[in-house]
Amino acid sequence: MMFSTTDPPLPLDIVREVIETSGLQSYTEIPMLMRLCHSTADGLEPLLHRRVHLISRESELVSRTPKPPDIAAQLHVLTSKSPDFIANAVRLLVVEDIQGVMESASYRALLATCTGATHLRVTLGRRWRRASPEARDTFLALLAPMRIQRLHCLVDDLWDITLSAVPALFASVTHLTMDDRLNKEELTHLAALPALTHLAVDRCHNANTINRLLDPGDFPRLRVLVLLHQPGNPVYATLTQITSKVIDKAQRFVCCKPRRADDEGVELDGGFWPVAEEFLAKKARGEVAGLFLIFSFNGGLISVQPTRTGHEGKEILPSARGAISPETRRRQRDLSSTTSIYAR
Repeated sequence: MMFSTTDPPLPLDIVREVIETSGLQSYTEIPMLMRLCHSTADGLEPLLHRRVHLISRESELVSRTPKPPDIAAQLHVLTSKSPDFIANAVRLLVVEDIQGVMESASYRALLATCTGATHLRVTLGRRWRRASPEARDTFLALLAPMRIQRLHCLVDDLWDITLSAVPALFASVTHLTMDDRLNKEELTHLAALPALTHLAVDRCHNANTINRLLDPGDFPRLRVLVLLHQPGNPVYATLTQITSKVIDKAQRFVCCKPRRADDEGVELDGGFWPVAEEFLAKKARGEVAGLFLIFSFNGGLISVQPTRTGHEGKEILPSARGAISPETRRRQRDLSSTTSIYAR
């Protein structure tokens, strides 16, 4: 369909929705969307900068799949904006390779103005290098004015275990996705977080550790505990043993496979948190009868009864080698583009 130049412009609310959705889902479209903003209404431009992805130069040069987002155009625009504009616009920060990012004066200056950010993901980057204590301290000082609510990181990379005080970065965190292998020191750290209500871990092999996290005496504020798993992860092979030993009287525990990797725990809209919360709510109301919960990529939830054919009284989970029952395989064929959640 062709449109003439005399066609009336789209209503502003529709343009806003297009820009906001496209800018978050297709990062490479931001330069084009910035031109659209300029030609429609400057008031929509902050929507394009809700997410900022900082990658060190060294990480950018590493061959990767998928390719890193093209951030040059966005950063060029942001350097020309006032601190107030950036503070009001940026909500989600992704920082890849603290050491490399902290070596950039322009990145440090930009971080200092992102005081309105509430969601943060920190990764070691493709070079897998730890930040020096100096780089880490500089990074934490820049983040201190922010009130981060959702955080995905290696806690050990940002919190010196020799320090007992809670760093300012963690003081306001309500949703934490951590990549660490939980140990006694980190459990002590987590128990000290004053605002933590949602926790997701993917390197926990011990039911006793999960039970401690679910102990209201140690973690009275924790409302949701998510055990993330991926096929091939050692946790995936021992789900039955782990979940059979978990004591969860308050029904706060769910084991799930994320639909997507990386930023799902800190997404501004969506991710696995709403799915886990909805599942636990259904579970509390008695609406979930079985062990399996299948949710599709469009967010729909389908409760699936565990099959008992040939497995009387047993709940079916993938085995240590990843094999699944014929009935489960049939369900997977019937429910294309789905991901499974397992819960006790």
